[in-house]
Amino acid sequence: MHEEFCVCLGRREEVLIAIKQRGLKTIVFVDKQMPTPNLNLCDYFFHLDNLADTEKIVMILAGFDKSKIKAIISPGEKGVRTAAELRAKLSIVGIGPDEIEKFRDKAIMKDILLEKKFRVPNYIDVKKSETGYQFLEKFVEVIAKPKQGMGSVGVKRIKTEKDWLEYYEKFNREKEQYHFSKGILLEESIQGEEYHIDAIIQDGEIKFAHASMYSMPLIDFRKYNFVGTIALDANTVLFKELIEYNSEILKALEVKNGVTHLECFKNDREICFCEIAIRPAGSAVPENLKIQTNIDIIDSFVAVEIGEKFIPDIKMLNGVTGSLQIPIYSNGIVTSLLSEKEIDMKDIIKINYLVDIGQRIETPIAAHERMGDIFVHADNLDDMIRKFKNIHLNFDTYVKVEENYEDK
Repeated sequence: MHEEFCVCLGRREEVLIAIKQRGLKTIVFVDKQMPTPNLNLCDYFFHLDNLADTEKIVMILAGFDKSKIKAIISPGEKGVRTAAELRAKLSIVGIGPDEIEKFRDKAIMKDILLEKKFRVPNYIDVKKSETGYQFLEKFVEVIAKPKQGMGSVGVKRIKTEKDWLEYYEKFNREKEQYHFSKGILLEESIQGEEYHIDAIIQDGEIKFAHASMYSMPLIDFRKYNFVGTIALDANTVLFKELIEYNSEILKALEVKNGVTHLECFKNDREICFCEIAIRPAGSAVPENLKIQTNIDIIDSFVAVEIGEKFIPDIKMLNGVTGSLQIPIYSNGIVTSLLSEKEIDMKDIIKINYLVDIGQRIETPIAAHERMGDIFVHADNLDDMIRKFKNIHLNFDTYVKVEENYEDK
């Protein structure tokens, strides 16, 4: 029997389902810091001490027929570099290590775009604390962030020298961790709304792109607990401007194949680049886009990665859709979840809970950590923001948590 394999670095269930649906065998590698995936979707599974251990993975894959490995993919940021290195070592088609850094290193991507005259934040690659103090003198507020990473982990607003000292000391304590391992940047804080544009590119052609707005800048997820995404109306001037901007960025970065997630800030004067990833967006972004456009970003990602021809079947929903995260306010135990039968579902499309009754929860360290997502329909962007704010005021009706719970 003819068998082909797809190597997947990561446990994202929707990705594994999409691979299996195509009749491919899955060889799955997951970092031991992460839970075991659904083993029903793994033909072969390996829990690694370090997902970046390319040599270990190569040794394991030596037990398979290399000619039958159709693709090596990474749906998550942490495995993107490893996947690129493995493709090069095993001569597998796909983006290699020389190309991948411009989608991972936040300094490299900015330098490329700056050279091509795009607006990017003023920034410095910090080598010692003194340069941070000097940079802070130039701006009222700056942003400290890791050179690599995702989910706003390790990202903080810096307003004072004391803020910077605390951050730099934290970096020195944790610099062996993944997000800090390549160093840190300081960059000017950009004012404006934060947007993201998610795109599917195949053979150098943008097959699909849709622009969305974050309900607030992701860096502030702990402060306001108001994290959400709103798929914009494709008929608006704002949408068209963002789609054109995305096209120019992808051209400048010479993207040939892949799914991209671009983030930028826009105000009355300009659009300023934030960062880009060559992988599917996290959290509820893919699900929200699927409701709005009928395009499954996750399935499309697998299709493009394995070389399957992607033909978009766009069916745009009237109005706009959004998903608002149910935040984790504090440590505790989940004591109740309101069912859809108990909720006034007017304007609410559905609710996806990510926790169970009795589950212990802890305050988040990343923007994507949450108790669930509420998907909402609205006539327009302003209407959606109003509905988001109303839901935000009533989060405790959906999930109840007993704080500071102690086992008795």
